[in-house]
Amino acid sequence: MIKRLHLLRTILPMVVVGFIGTSSSGQSLGFLDTTAQLFIGGASTYILPKDQLEVQFTNGLTSYWLAFNEFTQDNYSRIANRRRTTFFQQKLRAIYGFSASQRWDLGVEASYNHYRDDDDARSSPLRVFSEGHPETGYTYRGLASLGFRVRMTPLASLPEWTIQAGYSFPVGNLAPSVKRLLSSDLSTADLLSTFFRKIGEGSYYFVQAQGLYQYSTERVNYQGAGSFYLVQRLGGSWYLFPGVSYVWSNQSQKRGNYSNVSQIIFGGVGLQWQPRFAYSMSLVYLYPFRYDIGSPFVEVVPNSYASINLGLRVLLNQ
Repeated sequence: MIKRLHLLRTILPMVVVGFIGTSSSGQSLGFLDTTAQLFIGGASTYILPKDQLEVQFTNGLTSYWLAFNEFTQDNYSRIANRRRTTFFQQKLRAIYGFSASQRWDLGVEASYNHYRDDDDARSSPLRVFSEGHPETGYTYRGLASLGFRVRMTPLASLPEWTIQAGYSFPVGNLAPSVKRLLSSDLSTADLLSTFFRKIGEGSYYFVQAQGLYQYSTERVNYQGAGSFYLVQRLGGSWYLFPGVSYVWSNQSQKRGNYSNVSQIIFGGVGLQWQPRFAYSMSLVYLYPFRYDIGSPFVEVVPNSYASINLGLRVLLNQ
């Protein structure tokens, strides 16, 4: 049982980060109008013209309490301990336009991850940025993965629909236990499909579906997710996009019969500032309305949960 609780504690950050890493990765929503390019989604409906370069830099922080339950002889549960888990991911992407018809582009990406497991549940999530307070926990960080990504428009007559596919592989010389905490022991393949449509003056809707597969020598993870956003231009250089997302994840060990299914329903809101067509910055906040991690012994405390993503996007060679 203790081994299973430890596995849950290490795989839970991957459920959120795997989703946020694509759904809030700083890519543009597409040709909303002559000036708007939104940061919603590694789901870009904007395909680069030939020889144009797009650079993205995103920073995602997720932190929450894990409550460990124990059961009495009368089968009543009580919280035996609480810990704070914090995961911070930085991702850099460079995408280049190769297609003269502007139907596809190709990019490379690198992820640098930070992880802290703190025995003091009321500690600050910002401890993930320092080496301090070793009496309650330790911070680990390192280069996690390198990969590539292709974006395409399957139908020239329907530019609102795009598909993305990506593959990343683990890198670095960290100890195996640290790699596991940083999710840097996993190779990842993902596929995304997105669609947007104008519904009024300065208003749009945006939907996204994602499938993700991760594997290592010890474990296999599957994930499916869907999102729906309403986008509203506030005037000038500002855009607001509230939305809802559903994430389903299955994590299993290759040895033994351990398997865990998690389900999360997120509500979220994003704000983008875009002073020029080539420059934009976004801030996205997610809150879990439902967080079922599939175990009666461990639960995420919703009121302790915080997930924030800050992204910067720049177009070059215009």
